[in-house]
Amino acid sequence: MKDIVILDDVIPPRYQDYIEEFLLDNRQMDWHLVKNLTAQTGSKELGNVGFSVQCITDGEDHGALAFVLRGLCYSASAKFGHDFKNIMNARAFLQTPNGTPKSLPAFHVDHPKPHTVLLYYVNDSDGPTMIAKQRYPFSHPNITGLKNAEILMEVEPKKGRAVLFNGAYFHDSSVPSTNLRCVVNFNLT
Repeated sequence: MKDIVILDDVIPPRYQDYIEEFLLDNRQMDWHLVKNLTAQTGSKELGNVGFSVQCITDGEDHGALAFVLRGLCYSASAKFGHDFKNIMNARAFLQTPNGTPKSLPAFHVDHPKPHTVLLYYVNDSDGPTMIAKQRYPFSHPNITGLKNAEILMEVEPKKGRAVLFNGAYFHDSSVPSTNLRCVVNFNLT
């Protein structure tokens, strides 16, 4: 696998619409407010404010969303030609626009163990994902807190687009300025 691969339309358009409606037009969706989406769990630091839904944790499913997102992950991974053994974690993130296109950088790695990240963009939005040249653990001792990163690539959110990359790369999201930004994040082993 190349270190970073971007594909558009990783799932068929009707499936894209279904995922978007399931996450954004479903009054039963149990979104949780998070004060900083890119900080370590339990952090009191206010930063990249948004909402999150955790549906797979350490390989264990939590409810119907896990079932829906497993299907998304299997389909997208097949399109990439990427074989994986386990979905370690899966969660959806929702950010609301705040009028400024970027937040303070909070580059992070999702997990300290070796993994692959699959990000799926649920809707069209601004607020790119920034992938840094720096990698964990050699360029920074912790999985969070990297402030001065050299940007390797920015991936613009586009409905149906996915990016697959080595989980050792530090990355960060941007706050959207004009539209909701919804992303599904998978950590694969």
